[in-house]
Amino acid sequence: MYKILFILLSFTFFSVSSAQNIVLTGEVINPITNEGLHEATVKVLNAANDSVLASTKAKLNMIVEERNGNSTGYLDKNSGAVFNLRISSSFQDVVLIVSASGYDSVKKNIRIDSEKKRIDVGTINLLPVMKQRNLNEATVTATKIKMYYKGDTLVYNADAFNILKNESLRKLVQQLPNTKIEEGVIYVNGKAIESLLFSGKDFFNGNIDAALDRLPAYIVSKVKVYDKQGELSELTGRDMHDKQYVMDVHLKREYLGTWMAKLEADVATEKLWGGQGFLMRMDDRQMLSIDADVNNFNEERKMVDIGNMVNSYPTGIHKNKVANIEYYFEPNNTWRFSSNASVQQKEQKTHSWTNTETFLAPDNLMAKNKTFVSDKNTRVNAYAALRARQTKKWQSKLKFDFTFDNMRHAQDALTLAFWKRGNQDWHAWEVDSIWNNVTRLSSDDMLYTLLNPTLQKQKTFTYKPEWKTSLVLGGNPFNIDLQVNHNNVQNDLYNNYKLDYLSTQDNDHRRIYNNHTEHNTTVDATIDYGYKYFKNDKYDGVFTPYIAFNHTYGNLSHPYYRLERMQEWSDALDWTKGSLGILPDGEWQAICFDNENSYYSKEKKQTGSVGMRLSHKLTGLKRGNIQFDADLGAVLQYKHLDYQRNEQSYDIDRHAYSFRPTLTMEYRSNGKHKWSPELRLNYTGKQQLPDLLNMLQIEDYADPLNLFRGNASLQGEYAHRLALRYGISQRKTRHDMYLSLQYTRTHNNIVASSIYNTENGGRIYEMVNTNRTHEANGDVGYSLPLDKNQRFYITLSVRGNYRQNADMSQLSAATEKGGLLQQYGVTPNAILRGTVGNKFRFSSRWNTAFSTIKQSSMDTHYRETRLAADFSWDLPWKLQLASDFCANIYNGFADASINKAHCQWNASLARRFLSDQLSVKLIANGILTPKNNIYSSINATSRVESYTDILPRYFMLSVVYSLDWTQKSKRNTK
Repeated sequence: MYKILFILLSFTFFSVSSAQNIVLTGEVINPITNEGLHEATVKVLNAANDSVLASTKAKLNMIVEERNGNSTGYLDKNSGAVFNLRISSSFQDVVLIVSASGYDSVKKNIRIDSEKKRIDVGTINLLPVMKQRNLNEATVTATKIKMYYKGDTLVYNADAFNILKNESLRKLVQQLPNTKIEEGVIYVNGKAIESLLFSGKDFFNGNIDAALDRLPAYIVSKVKVYDKQGELSELTGRDMHDKQYVMDVHLKREYLGTWMAKLEADVATEKLWGGQGFLMRMDDRQMLSIDADVNNFNEERKMVDIGNMVNSYPTGIHKNKVANIEYYFEPNNTWRFSSNASVQQKEQKTHSWTNTETFLAPDNLMAKNKTFVSDKNTRVNAYAALRARQTKKWQSKLKFDFTFDNMRHAQDALTLAFWKRGNQDWHAWEVDSIWNNVTRLSSDDMLYTLLNPTLQKQKTFTYKPEWKTSLVLGGNPFNIDLQVNHNNVQNDLYNNYKLDYLSTQDNDHRRIYNNHTEHNTTVDATIDYGYKYFKNDKYDGVFTPYIAFNHTYGNLSHPYYRLERMQEWSDALDWTKGSLGILPDGEWQAICFDNENSYYSKEKKQTGSVGMRLSHKLTGLKRGNIQFDADLGAVLQYKHLDYQRNEQSYDIDRHAYSFRPTLTMEYRSNGKHKWSPELRLNYTGKQQLPDLLNMLQIEDYADPLNLFRGNASLQGEYAHRLALRYGISQRKTRHDMYLSLQYTRTHNNIVASSIYNTENGGRIYEMVNTNRTHEANGDVGYSLPLDKNQRFYITLSVRGNYRQNADMSQLSAATEKGGLLQQYGVTPNAILRGTVGNKFRFSSRWNTAFSTIKQSSMDTHYRETRLAADFSWDLPWKLQLASDFCANIYNGFADASINKAHCQWNASLARRFLSDQLSVKLIANGILTPKNNIYSSINATSRVESYTDILPRYFMLSVVYSLDWTQKSKRNTK
């Protein structure tokens, strides 16, 4: 009986399902002009008997504008002509036919997925018939449309931008209007891109920098920017409010399935050299990328650009060796496999000279430092992830990441310290000059000298397995996420510490050896259930209760040895870096063991969270949609530390209950009006317990100039953050404006309080709480084209920042604590980009940072101006000329040698041969002056000014050979 009832119920269910309808949607455009084809005919046929199931006409979007009380409308040709067809889900195979007068028809076979309510067939390109196509090409070549809106999607036409043959995707993205790249993040209209996709797939596993540098720009057809539904929405077939703001790169059809390869050799003056190899294949389902590079001219490169505009210079002189292989395979909606393996070795040598001024009353503490660093780091990384959809309503993902780091750090440092009492002649001397003449100075002039070479060897093993599964129950997703992170650290540290005073203070000479091991394991587990509680044409909501747990356990063994206690062995060695890495013979451990500074610790941290996430949309508004998001979680934090030092044990634990709310309101225009605004308001509250090491009742004298004292009364801090972002776009004229504001108030902010000793320049510091920390910053920008054809774009912006906190630095324990320290600045910025014809492209940038530090005893004003420009020019006879110029102008810095203009000019000339497969390039780097790096920073407590050497002026010859085999074979076949 039960079996018969079950069969009847199943039959009823599938009968109802078969009666459901599916909507086929898409757009029709002319790919030559990028204009939508209004009234194009769209038909759907039954593949079995060619009977017509449905037909319609593609329609352009109607734009309505109001001027002086009157409404006018026009069809937006810059967006695609959209069509929607409704058919029964009982058909499995259908044929889509799109036609228009004067255009070649397109026929497309479509497989119907009955689980979906809507199928997007994408963009249908209708080409004019051959005769008309030639005429159209002759008339529209000079007026290619750079960007347009297709509904809520911003589309850039890559062919409309001036891209040279050997340039990477990064060069294309940098030219896109209203787009910038900062610290590996792409911003469009001031909004950060969360993922960079290729035809909807994340081929590079979230590594935006790798995608920008490896892919050549000339194979790109379009770049789309839009909000993409997340995996939960795809799995459930319902909007689960998990959209991401993405940039989706679409390749030209002729390059899908093409093997692309490149070989490069570089040779330069100053004994500089490089070599590079690259192999790549990408299609709709998979991507394989292999690259290798070796060079010693400070570049970590994937693909080499013709004109490389340098925005910031690395420090030191680098030698880089890297090999990388990446594979991605997604044959269907069921399986997705991604993997990566890389080996990299970096060698760095850096000379730097630093002036540091610590703000104290009545005298500031000055320090001059000269440092030479030699580093050699090797990293091996392997990553693999497999996602499988066991059924149409259940998917799981397994991921494993392994990293091995082998680091060797050698440093030779010399420091001189003195109190600033007037301007002495020797203040402007180099560090070596003062060191050589230090015996001629009195104790009133010089406080101390410190010779401090260091050698460190460290090996780190990191393992990161992860399992995540999502199961649709009742049409809603149930998710489990489990992650483990385990690492082992093996560290050997040698340190010579030779501190000499010119006063009556006792000198301090130490030879230190520390061999410590560290183990850390973190386990994160999260369970949540997303319930779609309401949905109609006006309202849409998702309610997600969740439970999360974090457990971290770590132990550290830190034996500390004072090797100078073996006096005879120690006296036989000098104090320079040449004596590092040497240990005494025999039974030295017991003699040299420093019980006071050796310690062993075990720390456990646990965090449990219970809460709910709420997301509610109002979709029935006339001008747009409003979405409210809230994360309301109750959190229990627990920390326990077992610490042993100097034959004493310390057992300390802390716990705290807190409420961590995150509230967001976001408004988005529907894009049907002249101006399209977006507004986002956000509040976040977060509590954090203090580091238990800072609460121990100990005094650490391992560093004679920086003595640490614990503070048992230290409390946890709670940060409140408010953020606002407003953006508005005029889609017809391409005018865009944005405003971004953030404010942070930290209650019980944990900061370092310092008491300086006037006799020896050392300090005693401990972590304390303060309620005087406030921070605010904002950014406003406006971007617009300067001509009708959008060949020239200008972006104007102003950035401001303000920070205040209590002055926690004292000259002595008897000195009254300082007042309020304030730091604020304003930075106007202007960017001009343009193209002249199809051959010449340029960009220029100006900004000046005006900064002020206000203290109770003094105000400090300084500014830094940056001017930069670059261009690339495609000349006759297949010549390509490119150049970039950058100037930094400093004013108001303590070191007079910095207060001037520092200019950098580079240029290159390239010639292409063999149907553009071979390129020979001559590069001149540092034409005016050699590269250098000047670092300057002023905050509430100190001023730091540093000069670092980088590369000398050099001239380089590069030979690049590239080809794509698939296209070559196609041409031979034809």
